[in-house]
Amino acid sequence: MADVRAGYDVAVKRGQTSESFEDYLDRVYLSQGFELEKNRLGIEAVVKRD
Repeated sequence: MADVRAGYDVAVKRGQTSESFEDYLDRVYLSQGFELEKNRLGIEAVVKRD
């Protein structure tokens, strides 16, 4: 999830998006078949299942 957030921060800094992080996550990842998953430690990750 840290990588996703970093990509969002770069896009905002470059003026490529003004949407919220949640909207960015949905548009770029979740709409493409990725899913949010928490591991046993409660850390969220964006994963793609084959």
